[in-house]
This record gives sequence, structure tokens and C-alpha cells, in this order.
Amino acid sequence: MSPYWALFRTEFQQYLQYRVSAVAGALTNIAFGFFRLFLLTAFYRAADAVQPMALPDLYSYLWMGQVLFSVMPITGLFGPDAEEIRSGAVAYRLTRPVSLYGFYFARVLGQKLTALCTRSAIQLAILFLVFPLVGLSRYGMRPPDVAVLPFLVPSLLLAMLLSAAMHTFVYMTGFWTISTRGSTSISYAVISLFSGLLVPLVFFPPVLRTIADILPFRGIYDTTAMIYNGSSSAVQALGGLAHQGAWFAGIVMLGLALARRGTLRLEIAGG
Repeated sequence: MSPYWALFRTEFQQYLQYRVSAVAGALTNIAFGFFRLFLLTAFYRAADAVQPMALPDLYSYLWMGQVLFSVMPITGLFGPDAEEIRSGAVAYRLTRPVSLYGFYFARVLGQKLTALCTRSAIQLAILFLVFPLVGLSRYGMRPPDVAVLPFLVPSLLLAMLLSAAMHTFVYMTGFWTISTRGSTSISYAVISLFSGLLVPLVFFPPVLRTIADILPFRGIYDTTAMIYNGSSSAVQALGGLAHQGAWFAGIVMLGLALARRGTLRLEIAGG
């Protein structure tokens, strides 16, 4: 466990140095959050039907998506790690006495924890401290009820673990593709839709909602956001935690299998 802990800690400390990038990213997420917020607010005001979520709850749901955006497996997929398998540089990783999947997973998890502690934390500070000062409280994010904290904290932890597992899984597809850019683009589209980031899942038609409830992607955002704003009952919250945990274990096992099969078929410089 010590090599993976060292990798995790090193990655966490390294990405803590990019403070200006974290501030810029947080402000960008706040700006895009307003775009989403005003779009759905206009939809609410134009529709006569009873909406499945109250407007203040919707705002909290949307802002949670912006807070968790940098933790989701749709950011950070491009970079040197993603190209190591294609270029053959992964051979250096295979000489080390650690699992290839574990190596990448530890690093990805360290990056996502850094994003949560910097970029996400800055956004929360702006939402809870700056918004009231400038008169934007009505568009802000409500603090969670104390009663949901026993469900919210483990849900947030599982969301981060599930996101890291999905992120690492995309890396492992590089053994079967010329580049991970194709799988990355597909992942971005599918995850954005079925996690609730583009449209809250409560607005999905019944058939599509059933599919979204089964797929793992709601576990990186929708489950945590619904618990946060109090829209999930205790039974639903426990079901969401079980869904997150089961899919995390499943995707890790799939990723390990891909890593084993991929290294067996890997050819570098024809050898």
C-alpha cells in the first residue's frame, strides 16, 4: 500500500502548487453555472406544468454540479498520462513493482482530491460568502441540512472514488485504441448526459430515467446533489450509496482486467 500512498500524496502535493489555475478554474465554473442557472430559470418561468424540483433546490443542484465539475471524469483526461500507452512510455511503468492500474488510479485520485480541496473549495467560498455580500443570495446554494450529513459525506467520498475509477478505466482503453481521444470524447458526452450535468435527471422521460438510474454515471453527481438539497429520502440515499459503492467496485475490477489483458498484448517497437 505504501507505494500507492506515496503516489497519491505526491500527486496531491504537486497539484496544490497551481493556485492561480485553481482560482481561474473556480471563477470559470461560477460563470458557466450562471449560464445553466438562467437557462433553467427561463424554462421554469415559461412552463405551466408542475416541475419535479422546486427552484431553490434546482439552484443547489446546479451549483453542486459546478462545484464537482473538476472532480468528474470529464476533466484532466488529456495529458501525458493519457498518451503514455500510445507512445510506449508505459514500458517504464511496467518495470516498477506496482500494479499498472493502481499506479494510475492513485495518481488520478490525488489530482481529484486536490481539485476538491482547491477549485471546489474556492467555489463554495464564493457561493456562501461573496454571493450574500453582492445581493445574489436568491441565486445561490443553500447549505445542507444537518440531517443529510451522514449520507452526504460518504456519498461525496464515493463520488470521488467512482470518478477516479472511471478516469483510470478510460486510460486503460488506450491498449486497444490508437489514441484515448476517441474514448475521451465519447466519455465526455455520455457522462455529461447521464450524470445530470447537462439536464437534471428528474427531467428525463421515464424510460431514459430508468436507464440513467441503472448506469454508474449518476453516482458521480446526481446522487450527491439530490442528497445535498434534501430531495432524497433516507431509503433513497442509502440506495444511492449502495449504487455508488457497487459500481465503484465493478469499474475497478473491469479496469484491473483491462490492464492485465492490455499488458499481455502490448507491443513496443515490435517486441
